[in-house]
Amino acid sequence: MQPISNAVLKINLSAVRQNIRTCSDRLGAAAIIPVLKADAYGLGLVPLAKAMETLPEVACFAVAQVKEGLLLRESGIQKDILILGEALPAQIEAAVSANLTLTAGRVSDAEAIDRAAKLLGKTACIHLKFDTGLHRIGLEKTDFYAMTEALSRAERVRVTGAYSHFANTDDAALCKKQYASFLEACADFEASGIRIPFRHICDSAASERYPQYALDAARLGRRLAWDAPGSTDGSIREAATLQAVVLDVRSRKAGERLGYGDGITLARDAEIAVLGIGYGDGLDPRMAERNLPVLLHGKRCPMLVCFMDQTLADVTGLGVSPGDTATLLGFDETGAFLSGQAQALLAGANEGCALTTALTGRVERVYEK
Repeated sequence: MQPISNAVLKINLSAVRQNIRTCSDRLGAAAIIPVLKADAYGLGLVPLAKAMETLPEVACFAVAQVKEGLLLRESGIQKDILILGEALPAQIEAAVSANLTLTAGRVSDAEAIDRAAKLLGKTACIHLKFDTGLHRIGLEKTDFYAMTEALSRAERVRVTGAYSHFANTDDAALCKKQYASFLEACADFEASGIRIPFRHICDSAASERYPQYALDAARLGRRLAWDAPGSTDGSIREAATLQAVVLDVRSRKAGERLGYGDGITLARDAEIAVLGIGYGDGLDPRMAERNLPVLLHGKRCPMLVCFMDQTLADVTGLGVSPGDTATLLGFDETGAFLSGQAQALLAGANEGCALTTALTGRVERVYEK
């Protein structure tokens, strides 16, 4: 760990690239759309995009907001970039000017995008978003006629794809129904003369459970760096390691309290390490509340209390000294491993990407090739 940083998140770019290839092999002819929203789940928007742009398996990138797409363009990313969320009216001209592919989930979206493209003298690309059951954004059956009419009038809009999103990948019957609804929606538009050359509905979880639904591409976010929570088969390599420096180690007596207020009371004498990471760095405080382990010298020891800037851990008998490195998820220097997915499940955070997405800029990102 670099001494200038109290905490670092190390990202293994080789593992990310290998995960893309692994997923591609399992999905056959379907391409991969890396989803890099929320700073690539905390792993770094631009570095991950640059690491993946040359991979032939990658069809395009996807982000949630126009701002994220513009950052990719400004960094030199040339591949298509799909904005998964509906753009705000004030963002549309900038998005069209940067050749971002916008989502049209309402008739008004297509009309506003066409106006902006005319003003700029450009042709704007859109993906139609169909609501097949998630009920977040997207065209419903009652919108289809109005949208086909709007697209027939549009002079500067080109439909380059369509997509939807499964509501519950644990429900196979619901997924089958949504898949059929999506295909029907695409067929309805094509029957109206609007060609849809590129279709995608699978996210990471759906690509694992229902690869037969991948169609032309699968959108992968969590699966870029983490396997399925609770059911890993070892094919996806975890690509993120979170570490913090040990700032101090103190001997504490049984009966002493740690933390604000009542805190916790030690049941025995203990060696307590102060780790240079806390909830001000985005660490989920439930990790300490639930006494999740950290690795020190290849051994697991429990976290006890999480403050804004530090976290306390019981390192009794491990010979820990200030300057040592604690690993909160991923691999330590001995090769010992704490699964980010397992840590997330224990913390109640659902997936490892939830833990890294929350990390602030105070945690330094280090990229390992």
